[in-house]
Amino acid sequence: MQQQWWQRKLFFGLGIVGAITFVLESVIGSLMWPAYQSLAHPIALLTAQGAPFRGGFLVMQVLASLAVTVALVAIYAYHRYQRERKMMQASAGMIFSWSAWLIVTNFWPNARMADYVLAESISGKSIVLVLILLALAGTMYWYAQAVMTIDWISLRNVLTVVSILIVLFAALEFGMYLINWPLRGFFDILTLDTMALGMGFLSWYFMRQAI
Repeated sequence: MQQQWWQRKLFFGLGIVGAITFVLESVIGSLMWPAYQSLAHPIALLTAQGAPFRGGFLVMQVLASLAVTVALVAIYAYHRYQRERKMMQASAGMIFSWSAWLIVTNFWPNARMADYVLAESISGKSIVLVLILLALAGTMYWYAQAVMTIDWISLRNVLTVVSILIVLFAALEFGMYLINWPLRGFFDILTLDTMALGMGFLSWYFMRQAI
């Protein structure tokens, strides 16, 4: 039988690389730019208009996002090949939500640095991103329940927890904004890192089964 393109570990490995890149972004930002306070400022400050390393972090985000997208497409191709309709539909939902997040995050211009530091109002981009994150969490939860039909219990448990934590951390970030506590950046990082780690675990789960 001819090997399918998605059966190669490389394509699932890209998802892991992309996830690790997202997790390291705030760490690298703090090391390269001491003015960036990861606990208080949202990670979007790194790519804000006028930020000193804006171009580099934009490239990092786009490449990491595309790497995860490749892994998600490979997962969808697997389920399509296996004729697993529920998982195919749920993985397609994740691809759509992730792609929407990729486009809005990287190609909708960020506000100025002062807007993120002072946080006097919530931007339209921030509202759209929250809605997309909720949609992504929903499709991840949908996928987690779907894989129970093939008894992938560990994958189901991890993605269920991840999807719930994404919603929880996003809500806490919004709460920090409303009460003006300097922990908005902390919960922003937790939201994004949880999302990235979920995608990384999903990619790893498939990579260990690939040829």
